[in-house]
Amino acid sequence: RLDVLRLALGLVESKPLEVWILKDKKQYMQVSNAPGWSAGVFKPSTGVCYFFGRVTDVMFHEFTHQILGVFARKNNAPSWLVEGIAVYTETATFSHGRVEIPGARPSEGLTLEDLLKLRSGKAWHRYHNRGDKSAYGDAGSLATFCMNAKGGVFRADFIDFVRDSYLGRTKNAALWDYLGQGEAAFAREYEMWRRR
Repeated sequence: RLDVLRLALGLVESKPLEVWILKDKKQYMQVSNAPGWSAGVFKPSTGVCYFFGRVTDVMFHEFTHQILGVFARKNNAPSWLVEGIAVYTETATFSHGRVEIPGARPSEGLTLEDLLKLRSGKAWHRYHNRGDKSAYGDAGSLATFCMNAKGGVFRADFIDFVRDSYLGRTKNAALWDYLGQGEAAFAREYEMWRRR
């Protein structure tokens, strides 16, 4: 915690984040070697984000991957969490000198149980490559619930879960354990929230 505080206050040196904004999709594809469907990508192997065109929600999404990946220095988090927190932050807006993050809309494409099975990058991509509906909305919906529901009562515990997941320190504790809920109670509250 002290290191994060010292970093936030500028008391420790940190390698600058590298971001490439390219002129068009063709140049973006050549330089980034990203999937053809993407509009931005973070490459963990290099720690670099690549984009083309103007600032969009894609940039907030990829910056989230970059910041968490670079500062955690590793990523042991499940794919649903990695993508969910990025979908949540891509909704950021600036209003009256403040950043507001309303979060993703409630989504009911996948059951909670099926979403939580998308743990590895391979599982995430295999699901999407089958042509199934995107799980991004569902992952963002779950992250939004954990950050914003009930006046943000779960927010601090969820942030602890995100941090510990990236660092591989959850000791097999589930999301609902961090939030002080049983699995059934958490699932019930989440379902009620996303059907509202």
